[in-house]
Amino acid sequence: MTDTPAPPVVRRVDFVVLPAVPRVAVPSRRRRAMRVAVSFTVVLVALNLGFGLLLDCGPPHLRDPEYGLRLSALRQRLKEHPGRPLAVVVGSSRTAMGVRPDAVENGEGMLLFNLSSAGAGPITQLMILRRLQYDGITPAAVVLEYWPPFFRGDGAYREDGRLNPTRLRPEDTQTIDEFFADPEETKRRTAESRWRPFLAHRKPLMDRFAPGWLPHTERGDAMFAHLDGWGWLPGRETTTAAERDKGFPHVFNYYWPLYRFYSVDANQDRALRACITHCRALGIPVSLAYLPESIRFQTLKTAASVALADEHLAAVQRDTGVSLIDARGWIADDDSLPDGFHLIRSAAAAFTRRFAAELPAHVKLCRQ
Repeated sequence: MTDTPAPPVVRRVDFVVLPAVPRVAVPSRRRRAMRVAVSFTVVLVALNLGFGLLLDCGPPHLRDPEYGLRLSALRQRLKEHPGRPLAVVVGSSRTAMGVRPDAVENGEGMLLFNLSSAGAGPITQLMILRRLQYDGITPAAVVLEYWPPFFRGDGAYREDGRLNPTRLRPEDTQTIDEFFADPEETKRRTAESRWRPFLAHRKPLMDRFAPGWLPHTERGDAMFAHLDGWGWLPGRETTTAAERDKGFPHVFNYYWPLYRFYSVDANQDRALRACITHCRALGIPVSLAYLPESIRFQTLKTAASVALADEHLAAVQRDTGVSLIDARGWIADDDSLPDGFHLIRSAAAAFTRRFAAELPAHVKLCRQ
């Protein structure tokens, strides 16, 4: 009998089918990096465009702190003294430190305000006057500083060469076109700063918001950080003979060659006359003011430079009929003028009292 093999045992195996899990796309490191880079670029461009727009359309002190802070103070003084006629003094650091309106302010008469700017010769003065008109303020009288060194306009003495293009406003274009040696280059540099405003304005921003981050020698706010509410920039409180002797070589090295080869630049002369024409077109009486110089500083001048400067000043007065507040001899001692042409604080107060007393007569003369 043949054995029949037993049938194979089949074991049942149950399979559990799980629902398919959707595959989630996980970006690669490269893709993530690209996204971060693109996002950063978009944010950076947006911030630059926004800041650039703010510089052009926002408060003036953002682009040009020296002018803008004075403008804000001036608006506040006008608000506090409605109806009083405004007299503004426009000049360089000499007038910024020399004309101290708080020394004569008593709530009566003309409202005197200092609207000067460091290094401002005729071109910058014209720019300030045009800005003031653009900003909606028309003074009752204007006094312009006259100082011969600012009429030397060749080489390193060019006034437009001293101006930082990042501080120029869109409404300065007319002045740039009329009086700058290379208007297109200036406008190119100004436009370039508008495309990268944070980089162009990094130092002014640090001066204003993080002054401790910069060494004292690299800060650029010395001409506006301590302005008072009348536009006056306080100079030194006192000076010693040793301090004056130490600083005099710097003054000598700059002004001796300036006076030795002195000349009156036609462009600077034209800018001064444009200032006078601008004021007259608006019906504003305008005078010139020649501030004090120390006896020691006057020794740097040559007879020829004095003759040229006096001849030019006389020609301007003859041609335009503008009056002159000649204060050259009011204060001449070295103690009051440490470097020869910037007044200390107490001397500025004394000077301004005499200046304010003479101003009404010049305003009246200009109106005739």
